[in-house]
Amino acid sequence: MTQQTTLQARHAAAAARVKAATETLTSREQGATRAEAEFARLTAAVEADPKDMPANFAHGQAQGNLSRAKSQVTQAQGELAAARRELAELDRLLTGDAALEKARQNWRGASTAQVEATKAAQAARGELARLDTDLREAEAKVEEAQSAQRTSILAAMGYRKEPAAKVADAEGLLLGPAATVDALRTARPELEAKVADAEAALVSRDKETQRAVQGIVNAKAAIAEAAALQALEQCRAAVQSYHAATAAAGRGYGERFSLYELHPSVTAADAFERQVERLKASAFAGE
Repeated sequence: MTQQTTLQARHAAAAARVKAATETLTSREQGATRAEAEFARLTAAVEADPKDMPANFAHGQAQGNLSRAKSQVTQAQGELAAARRELAELDRLLTGDAALEKARQNWRGASTAQVEATKAAQAARGELARLDTDLREAEAKVEEAQSAQRTSILAAMGYRKEPAAKVADAEGLLLGPAATVDALRTARPELEAKVADAEAALVSRDKETQRAVQGIVNAKAAIAEAAALQALEQCRAAVQSYHAATAAAGRGYGERFSLYELHPSVTAADAFERQVERLKASAFAGE
């Protein structure tokens, strides 16, 4: 029997345990409901006639029955939860290939959305930066026009001797830049909100991409675990046959094997780390 069929057999057994545990829980819940109804009926009887000794005795028994029934329900819930966890774990191992394909599809969609969100955020930031540049230029023109206006007013009132433009002309120079500054300042909050929305969307798209990357890694882990279980099963069978053969040949049980070196070399450790990094890099690339 191959490891794949072994996993399938374990899955079928776990599914059967889930079914049996579900039926047990349903039965015990029904029993608890009946015990609760009986306890309520006897509680009413005792309250109606506290001196009724048979009713008091039955009431005490009903209370114990209800307590045991609730305890049995709790136990059945725990057994069902454990069976479901086991079934889910076997589902994970048996559906690794399908999960990997789904995760890659999710990555492609998330990656495309993230690229578009990045472009939108860059465009919004660029628009706000352009507005700020125009605003600084307009504010500089306002300052220049205000200075000319002050000089003209003071000259018109006889406080300045140097020649200056007429006050009306100076006011005309100020009007345009001032109106521009006012318009740009009015528009800036809207652009700030646009940038904030674009950046929030980018963060959201990035999280979706990260979830897709994690989904790829998780699916590959499930595939690798299933393959390792298969190899381990075959390895155990081969080693057992080897020990039996050497014992039959009169040479004891032969050499003992270890899955990992007790003191792995730095080179081996580096190779392992490089493999981990390659897996992560391929997941970030959607593979």
